[in-house]
Amino acid sequence: MRIDQFLKALATPGSRMGGGSVSALSAALSAALLEKLACASAQQGARLCSMRQECQKLVLRDAEVFGAVMKALRSHKRAAFVSALKRANAVQWRVFECSLKTKHIAVTQASRVKPALRSDLFCAAVLADSAACTAETFIRANTEWLNDHRYAQTTQKRFDRLQVKSRVKPAKRRRA
Repeated sequence: MRIDQFLKALATPGSRMGGGSVSALSAALSAALLEKLACASAQQGARLCSMRQECQKLVLRDAEVFGAVMKALRSHKRAAFVSALKRANAVQWRVFECSLKTKHIAVTQASRVKPALRSDLFCAAVLADSAACTAETFIRANTEWLNDHRYAQTTQKRFDRLQVKSRVKPAKRRRA
């Protein structure tokens, strides 16, 4: 899908494209910028390429699973709804994980990047942070929507483990 097609789909009322797809695209853009900077090792470069490609696919996958969530919601079948919502969370978990990894790479590579390119590095870090914050918000909202205490506990434990492992502080959520 071309950028203009994506933006038109995103702007269309009732479209399956939404914040989850934007989150995945932000993660892909972050990985792409870091890949371009070539500040990482060959191994990190390959990992960034892989994450960029995965997140690029997740842009459309998120729209598909969101469509399934809405269809299940309209069907009033709880089992189908729960299954669809958990698939939607699985997409955003991947976005979240990739975003934490790309942000970690951006932060740790700051001293290795030429000063003239640090603005791109900063942009990559901000995009990754935005993608992670958005993915976390979707996961938490979907988890709350499921109204399953055990699933909510598992979700929180996973957040705790990933955020400690990546050494990236969780974004503070603002009250509406």
